[in-house]
Amino acid sequence: AIKSATYGVKNLKYVLAHLNEWTAGEDLDYSFRERMYNEIVYQYVRYLNHVAANIGGIYLTDLKAGTPGERVRAVEKSKQKAALKWVINELKNCDWLDNEEVTKNFGLRVGLAPIMRYYTGLELFNSYSNVIFSSHIAGKEGYSPKEYFDDLYSLVWESAIKKNHVPESDRMLQRLFLERAVY
Repeated sequence: AIKSATYGVKNLKYVLAHLNEWTAGEDLDYSFRERMYNEIVYQYVRYLNHVAANIGGIYLTDLKAGTPGERVRAVEKSKQKAALKWVINELKNCDWLDNEEVTKNFGLRVGLAPIMRYYTGLELFNSYSNVIFSSHIAGKEGYSPKEYFDDLYSLVWESAIKKNHVPESDRMLQRLFLERAVY
């Protein structure tokens, strides 16, 4: 999921960077460009969701009686950790969505990167129940809730921990982390 989503995001960035060039002269009212832009955003959300599904993920296999194999198996810890890291990295770096050269003629709208960060971040923070269930299925070698929250903390607060400049994308995720920690 991570490899295909990485290639997919690279393609989306390329298409968005060339959208004006490829539609110039044919899309005088910008309606086609706006539809294409929205489709790029929807596809980006699908990529994020495909990777995020691994966090606390469980494989279900429909087996007939007497067929060998596991009916229920947790996604490997390494895949869950990599998925969390990939999604957080994407959220920190999704400002490419707010390509003003493309969106400036769409009418009244807000930038989508902060919205993407907020709602996808919420999904990450709320996926702890899946992590609990998955770790229960996996047993000792599973991705425990403590490890999940430690990783989430390290990734969200990475720039502050390293005493680097804390960009707005990180601050937004940090505020969300604090907000969710209170509840």
